[in-house]
Amino acid sequence: MLQLAIAGLFLVAAGGCLWAAWRVLILYEPDIHRPLSVFLGLTAVWAVSNLFLLLPVPVTVMRVSYTLGLFVGITTVVVWLWFCSAYAGTPYHHSRPLQLLSIGGVGTIIALKLTNPLHGLYFRPRVVSTPFRHFAPEVGVLYWVVAGLAYVGAAIGMYVLFDTYYSSNSNTSKVVMLTVLIGLPVAPKLLAGIWLESLVLIFYEPLGAAIFGVGIVTVARDSFLSVRAPARRQLPDQLSEVIIVVNNHGRIADYNDSAERLFNNLKESLGDPLEETIPALARSERTNSLFELQQNGCLRYYTVRELEIQLGPDAIGRAVVLSDVTELETRRRRLKQQTEHLEGVTKEIAHQLRNPLTILKGELELLRDDSDSEVSADNQVSGGSISPAIEATERIEQIADDLLSLINHGRPITETEPVSLSALLRRGFDHSENGHMELQTPDKEPVAIATERTRCSELFRLLFEVHRKRGATTVNISRTDDQLEISSEGNPFDIDTPGELFEYGVETDEDVRMLLAHTRTLARIHGWSIHADVASDTLSIAIDDIIFLAEEKT
Repeated sequence: MLQLAIAGLFLVAAGGCLWAAWRVLILYEPDIHRPLSVFLGLTAVWAVSNLFLLLPVPVTVMRVSYTLGLFVGITTVVVWLWFCSAYAGTPYHHSRPLQLLSIGGVGTIIALKLTNPLHGLYFRPRVVSTPFRHFAPEVGVLYWVVAGLAYVGAAIGMYVLFDTYYSSNSNTSKVVMLTVLIGLPVAPKLLAGIWLESLVLIFYEPLGAAIFGVGIVTVARDSFLSVRAPARRQLPDQLSEVIIVVNNHGRIADYNDSAERLFNNLKESLGDPLEETIPALARSERTNSLFELQQNGCLRYYTVRELEIQLGPDAIGRAVVLSDVTELETRRRRLKQQTEHLEGVTKEIAHQLRNPLTILKGELELLRDDSDSEVSADNQVSGGSISPAIEATERIEQIADDLLSLINHGRPITETEPVSLSALLRRGFDHSENGHMELQTPDKEPVAIATERTRCSELFRLLFEVHRKRGATTVNISRTDDQLEISSEGNPFDIDTPGELFEYGVETDEDVRMLLAHTRTLARIHGWSIHADVASDTLSIAIDDIIFLAEEKT
């Protein structure tokens, strides 16, 4: 009965390992299920090899089965270390020198075992009948040396696991107990080596591995998943950013101290889906929007970034990183409110100006028409004296339109794109009142500039308007490393302070004084500067600090 009981125990262990290996493939990420499923599969083979040491089979079959168990046993130690390294998030299992060392070591040990019939230093086959008939080899010194090395390797793997458990934030009691149980079968094997006549010297290790494998996919599944912290070494707690590590199943696997201070329910939520624990954060992550959180009576804003965490070639999860941008967002919203207020006031002023100006202009035009056909008796009003007043109203209307255009085009640029320079120049030229002017562009290779298309075209349109108003007939475009020059035979500026040309409110030339100020605003929002060459005999305006790109990159 004892013989059947022990044989049945190993048969159950083999079945449990195979079932656990199948469940591991479903539940865990590739970097974990690969070594763990291989480990459990090899352990199942190891357990089956023990059956033939206990059953009434020929001695040759027993000897082959025992040798197979020796091969599988030493291999499982290497796979066990592979699994422990992957679970703890260390890079050792990806190290090529360590891989070659492991292969060489296992190959050497297997060669010693295969050549045992020649040197006999590993074991001598023997069958005993106490307490029942079974294979009980006389093991030699080489057996215990290799066994000692194997136990040291297995102990190193267990140390790595316990260190990971200790550094985790979750409840580790279940996985700690299972890890302890995996090492307990070593005790009866060591005792059997001392009392050969009383105990059966076979491989008891598969029993502990079976308990471990079945346990981590059943009673300790969630804790085994949540304890694992592969990114802990990459995410020190000293970082001010809030970092939450999520595994490939969307469950919270780890977090840093900043995250724990911000979300006080994280410790109880390890292993739970992020979508259910912090739904607003998961929603912000999906929509790429700001995450808002009420904290100590104040509303705070965080940007949400997602960083993939890789261990070797495998993606093992992602880090959700929150950066506090409350101060910046508060300023942005305040600036937005001020801008909206300014736009509203400007539009209202322009609207209020246009209505009376339209009426005034209409009345003045009627009065001019009447005066042209019939001169008053006292000769106090004439068409010639009314025309300047009409021109003044038109000028005020133009100024109002220019101010509205400036408000619309003067906002900061948030996004740019590479645009062909020749296309921008042509668009600005075509939209300007160019009259009979001609545009001559450089014959150099095509280039592009990173810009906001509409406002850059508006900048060039205003510059062409300046040249037209100053009598130009041909506008020439030339460029150097970071400068674009627009010149013509138009009247140059005659001013002692060139910097005032581009300032609002400075009288330079009635026709262009606001156009130049607008061009400086549009240049500045691109990060460029603009100036006029007042020492030249021709009209020349240059834009500096432009970064030119090869047009094929656009």
